[in-house]
Amino acid sequence: MTDRPILFSSPMIHALLAGTKTVTRRGADSPDEAGDRLWVREAFRLPETWDGRSPGQIVKSCLEAGYRKPWGPLQYEADKARRD
Repeated sequence: MTDRPILFSSPMIHALLAGTKTVTRRGADSPDEAGDRLWVREAFRLPETWDGRSPGQIVKSCLEAGYRKPWGPLQYEADKARRD
């Protein structure tokens, strides 16, 4: 079994989360093997206050603040939900 990312638009993500979208058909160069697991890659952003910082600067700021790993609150674009 292989994990494969699949992109959806915001309205399609809303339908997935609501349970009203259960089937997706996509053309492919080669057929996926039965049993492959698809996962949805969601667009997200960090808070606007972090705009203009490079990923390296964000990592450095997190580590300097005492976090063991880089951390930041995320906002998912599809439903505007915030997650820590």
